[in-house]
Amino acid sequence: MHSFSANTETLIVAAWLASSPERHGAIIQKDPEQALWHRIDGAKMIANLLDEELEQVADWNSICGPAYQHLLRHHIARVELDILTWAIRGEAGMYFKEGYLPSNPDKAQEEEAERAETAVLWEAITANERLRHRLKRMSKEWQNDIRRGAQDLRIYFHLHLPLLLIRPLTTSFLMLELLLFSLQQVDWGEIAASLSGVPYVAGSVQPEHIRERAVLIATMKALIWQSSITFGEFSQKAEFSAQFRQLCLELADQCCQTHRQIRGLEDSGTV
Repeated sequence: MHSFSANTETLIVAAWLASSPERHGAIIQKDPEQALWHRIDGAKMIANLLDEELEQVADWNSICGPAYQHLLRHHIARVELDILTWAIRGEAGMYFKEGYLPSNPDKAQEEEAERAETAVLWEAITANERLRHRLKRMSKEWQNDIRRGAQDLRIYFHLHLPLLLIRPLTTSFLMLELLLFSLQQVDWGEIAASLSGVPYVAGSVQPEHIRERAVLIATMKALIWQSSITFGEFSQKAEFSAQFRQLCLELADQCCQTHRQIRGLEDSGTV
């Protein structure tokens, strides 16, 4: 049996296909007689399954949704569909090879697969006026501090992951894993510099430059603020009792106060 090198995306999709007996069985074609007379195009089937999985994510209309979708399509274009089919049917094996980039007979898909992660995200940002304006407003607070900008952007895009992706009972792990892997490849310093309009040397802001403590504090603040909004929305829903809505209103107020107090601790340097 031959073995082929495969990139991260191909191996993640292989794990996703193997996690479902239905998907796995459809590609294998266990019935030898059926396989003889009607050989299913495994690569095409896997591509269709990936498209269906992508369509199940219901949060693409959020402010970051189109950018996430752009990144996911970029990674799906890097999946080696033929090798996956051969491996699942027992005709070939796969092993990981860092930096491996599969060839694709579709010229457009091959060009997409070869693009750098940061360029893909930047294109998605510039194409989304709502997102671009939001990030430009954020960049004014950095005062050309690219490391701070890289830190804020990393937090922002992780905290705005589509809600459906963090509900394991309603969707598979595939899209979340691909998206998290994608965000790890982004040079956040380059995105921050582009938004700030200052020169930047690619790779000059490394992951270790993004301070973990600051990330944790910013994450907690964002979660508390989002909770105040969520509780406030529940307090307005007529289908709940007056007592329940009042409790939600009190929780929203407590979250607002806590958020304000944390900002005060930051300003005084006593976090």
